[in-house]
Amino acid sequence: MDELINASLTYPTVIYTILLGILIPFWLITIFAGLDIDIGADADVELDADIDGGEISGDGSATGVLHSLGAALGIGTVPITIPISLIVVKGWIIGVVGELLIWPIISTHFEETGTAPIMVGLIFGIILFAVMVYLSIQLTVITVAPLKDKFQAKIIHGRIHLIGKSVTITSLTVSEKGGSAQYIFDEEEDKGSDLILNVLCKKENELTKGSTAYIVDFDEQNNIYTVTP
Repeated sequence: MDELINASLTYPTVIYTILLGILIPFWLITIFAGLDIDIGADADVELDADIDGGEISGDGSATGVLHSLGAALGIGTVPITIPISLIVVKGWIIGVVGELLIWPIISTHFEETGTAPIMVGLIFGIILFAVMVYLSIQLTVITVAPLKDKFQAKIIHGRIHLIGKSVTITSLTVSEKGGSAQYIFDEEEDKGSDLILNVLCKKENELTKGSTAYIVDFDEQNNIYTVTP
C-alpha cells in the first residue's frame, strides 16, 4: 500500500493523481446529486475526421490534428467528461505501473553503473509522462468508440427547419449565455437518433430541466438555437 501511495505521489504520476482527486468528487456529486452531464461541445455540428483502427489522423495542421483528436475521442457525441475521465484514469494506471515495475529495474541498473540517480530519474519521468499521455489517449479512443452509439446525439449540421419545433430542456437553466435541449424526431420524420441542441433564451424565463420550449431562431455561425417558453 505504501508503495502504491509513493508511486502515486511521484512525478509524473502525481499530475494524474491530482486530476483524479478532482474527478472523483465530481463523479460522486454527479451520481448522487443527479446533475446533468453536458455534451461539452456542439452536438449538432458535423465532425469530419479519419479514424482508422483507433488511430488518430488529420490533415497535418494543428487545427486538423485537434479536430481529428476531438472526433476520435467522441467530443460532441458523448459528454466531454467521459473521455477526460478515461484519459486521466488510464494515464494514472500507466504511471503507477511504470513507477512500480519499470523504475526499480532501471534505477538498480544505473546505481550499479554509478550514474547520477537524479538525472536518470528526471529522464525517466519525462519519457514516462510522454508514454502516459500517448497511451492514455489512444486507449481512450478505443474505449469511447462503442460508447458513441449509446448517446442519442445525432451529428448533423444545424437545421433551420427545426424553427417552430418544440424541444425538451435538458440543462438546469437556459439563459442568454446558453443551455441544452433535446429534440425528438417523430415517426414521420424518421431521422434516427434524437438531437442534443445548444440553446439560449434572450428573455427572462423559468425554463428548467424537463420544460418544453419552442425554437424561434437558429444562429448558423455559432450553431445555437434560440428558444422561448
